[in-house]
Amino acid sequence: MCSGSHDVEFLAKLESAREHMTNRIDRYIDAWNRGDIEFVMSNFVEDGLDYTDHGVMRYHMDKSSLREFFGELQQACDDFKVKTIMVKGAHDFCVWESETVFTAKMDIPGTPVKNGEKAVLHCASLIWWNMEGKITKEVDYAVWR
Repeated sequence: MCSGSHDVEFLAKLESAREHMTNRIDRYIDAWNRGDIEFVMSNFVEDGLDYTDHGVMRYHMDKSSLREFFGELQQACDDFKVKTIMVKGAHDFCVWESETVFTAKMDIPGTPVKNGEKAVLHCASLIWWNMEGKITKEVDYAVWR
């Protein structure tokens, strides 16, 4: 049977992990919203990254492929804004629900979005982090609206 002090300690650790993960995601979003791809990329491990985005049908990208993909996104999107709906997790894993809004500057392959359209993307991301705070794996699931 758990004592009250163990419950309080556990809840305090859980809250600390939630705050840590929320702050980490907030910095990531801020970089996206500023268009700072270098800072965005600094969140990922150099070697061994596995990034999949089902919303645009891009699978198992390494860091080089991801940098190219994010560059393509920057070229294709204007007024790109991301906001968190919810984030839950610990220091090494989180589930991040977000909404991304942008205006397409061209037809975007693998999506229903056409040039000039305002797009809204609802996304759930599973993110794994290493001990250094770098993303080792991310899997995004998205619905276009």
